[in-house]
Amino acid sequence: MGCKTGMLTKETHSALYMTTFVLKEITKYCEEEFNMKYILPGKFQTDNLEARFGLYRQMAGAQYHVSLRQVFESENKLRMHSILKICLQSTKFGNLELFQEAVTDNWEELDNFISEKLPTFPVLLSEDDFKKTEDFLPVLVYLGGYCVHTVLKKLKCNICRTLLTCEKELDCSTSLIQNLSRGKLLYPQKCIVNVVLYSYVIMQKICTTFEEEFLKFPNQKHLATEIIFNILISEEQLHDYGECISGHKPEKVYRVVIWSAVNSLLNNYCKKLNDELHNSSKAGKKRKLEKFSKVISNNY
Repeated sequence: MGCKTGMLTKETHSALYMTTFVLKEITKYCEEEFNMKYILPGKFQTDNLEARFGLYRQMAGAQYHVSLRQVFESENKLRMHSILKICLQSTKFGNLELFQEAVTDNWEELDNFISEKLPTFPVLLSEDDFKKTEDFLPVLVYLGGYCVHTVLKKLKCNICRTLLTCEKELDCSTSLIQNLSRGKLLYPQKCIVNVVLYSYVIMQKICTTFEEEFLKFPNQKHLATEIIFNILISEEQLHDYGECISGHKPEKVYRVVIWSAVNSLLNNYCKKLNDELHNSSKAGKKRKLEKFSKVISNNY
């Protein structure tokens, strides 16, 4: 609507006219050709298409104008993600999908963390727990490559790079990396994939069996990192490849890998928890406001 004239602009009027005309013709066509008694005009919209292009723009660096190449690359990532889904099951929130691109790591938290007496959970792992992960092993390998990337970003060590990565392999476990890579994605060593695999299985156990106790701890990432690290040590799953010439010990590297994996796995979980706390806070404020308004009205 024009600000000065108080009338619809030419473009708005044309769009409104065209939309109304098309809905009328669709209704007529559905009635005559399909003998439909009614239709839902609200279903004829482009929300899904706009949402898809919104993802393209976000995955292209949050820019409005995306190139055809960026569209193809984003579509490839989205399709692979829809095929190879990995969920963290929560007793409280249900299935929570992992969308690794949205994750950021705060290394200062890990560096400044002072060890304290942490609660321990009797997490028991079985062979069946690991069999359930076979279908989305490529996603865990991809996540392992991301964890290695974050480790190398922190340590800036070429020696560690040769110890933690391997050459490209043409097997099913690296298929996701091959489809998404433009030559920059890393192929993690089996020891790293094993750490990520254990991290996922243990987090799955914690979020289903010990979720209430887990949520009581003020910093879940630190707690989960320590639990996973201790279980890996007790089951002798950490490969000791020796300290590199730069002085980076395997223990430190594995902790950073676990931290990065836990950060990715808890991403949507923490968002759900924050949303719940935010909604409960809003509800509490609303009740207080209603009670206050009632008191004011009674006094006056």
